[in-house]
Amino acid sequence: DDARRAEAAARKVDARIVNSEGSQVDSDFHRIAYGNTRGFLGTYESAGHSLFCEPLAQQDGAMQRDYWLTSARRLDRLEDAAAVGRRAAERALRRLAARRVATCEVPVVFEPLVARSLLGHLVGCLSGGAIYREASFLAGRLGERIASEVVTVIDDGRLPGGLGSRPFDGEGQPTRRNV
Repeated sequence: DDARRAEAAARKVDARIVNSEGSQVDSDFHRIAYGNTRGFLGTYESAGHSLFCEPLAQQDGAMQRDYWLTSARRLDRLEDAAAVGRRAAERALRRLAARRVATCEVPVVFEPLVARSLLGHLVGCLSGGAIYREASFLAGRLGERIASEVVTVIDDGRLPGGLGSRPFDGEGQPTRRNV
């Protein structure tokens, strides 16, 4: 029902929303158990819920699509389905007016979805396995500044309700706040 509500809301935003790549709802429930040869054995339960909508906009023969999604550990923490559909439609419509920008050097502010993706690539470079295998440009650079002074990244695996929160990491170490 939520997927249908999101899609219907997207289509009501503007007549230029002509179709959809789909909307979907997902819920996952997990029980995680981890043990190692150093005597650690831990378990925890986890849940995750999401709602996704991807409408298509068309104008003057040009067609664009975009999406919006919401995800949370608890179902009641998801954004309203109709709001997700409307936001997805607005994002697709704004692409219809896209124009090329001349090559230049300018400050860039990334929207949250793009910033999150870029940060995800950095996190991959910080993984223990990548550092141990020296497969990361960050291997051997502990304590060095790797970004602008205005950038601070905090990894806190203990945030209540956080999508990545958990009591221990992939090596059985307790999660903590890392700056």
